[in-house]
Amino acid sequence: MSGDTAYGSAVSMGAAFAHKSRIELTSAERLAPLCGQVPSRGPLDAQTVVFKGQLGPTESSGGSAVGGSDGAAVEAALERLGWDRDRVFFAVAPVCADQLPDERAARITGIIEAVDPELVVTLDADAAAEVGVALGVPKPHFGRSSEVRGRSFVAVDGLEASLADETRKRRVWTQFKAARRRPIY
Repeated sequence: MSGDTAYGSAVSMGAAFAHKSRIELTSAERLAPLCGQVPSRGPLDAQTVVFKGQLGPTESSGGSAVGGSDGAAVEAALERLGWDRDRVFFAVAPVCADQLPDERAARITGIIEAVDPELVVTLDADAAAEVGVALGVPKPHFGRSSEVRGRSFVAVDGLEASLADETRKRRVWTQFKAARRRPIY
């Protein structure tokens, strides 16, 4: 097989994977349309999927998920822990009164399966509870890594609120360290 043919096959496989992921992500979003319709963002081949439950100013004003200073803080923290800051997918997992828990869990599971990350992180108690239910971890412990369905799951408590409070910021950073990337041998 020539180099050009091998490269063409790799590009075709990458395009096929991206197409499949887009279809799965669209299907997941249709399972439970979100109140407020906050758009997810990030590459479909992300290493990490980050969920936020409590909508902040960026999301409430029509911005995308974790699109403000909290998104920049997450990217910086993940990079310090060995993850690629450019391969993070952001989504919201709010508790919506007009959606059944099973619908919310199916949407969250669908997003995770579509992106197929190595790591799932939640940024607040609401997201931790919602994602925990979807992954079968009903009471996630903040700052501990759980292995679930072949990926790590880490919950931190109140990242956005911690940006204005040094004491809380130190606590959240300590929790975030559970997401440190382990070398693959």
